[in-house]
Amino acid sequence: FDANAELAAFRIVQEALNNVDTHAQARQSSVLVSFEPEMVRLEIDDDGLGFDMKTVGNGRGSQLGLMGMRERAESVGGCFDARSEKNEGTHITLSLPIGSNQK
Repeated sequence: FDANAELAAFRIVQEALNNVDTHAQARQSSVLVSFEPEMVRLEIDDDGLGFDMKTVGNGRGSQLGLMGMRERAESVGGCFDARSEKNEGTHITLSLPIGSNQK
């Protein structure tokens, strides 16, 4: 696992959990890490307030963190996906390549 990808994974999870703590008002959150032959997959879930995904990218500060997480994942050849609905929590999936599959 490339050191840059490892740092990206750490920072993305850190940002996601900070968002849960700061915005979600969640009772529970979880981080699931799974290793597959060619990638590491991380899933971050919470049961918090969620948000309207249509507002992502409209310049509001709270969604700038999501764009930064996406950019960080893509900078190391990874994929980032966030799904959320108001009052339904948020689910983030991060997939990062292992070994020769990295950029």
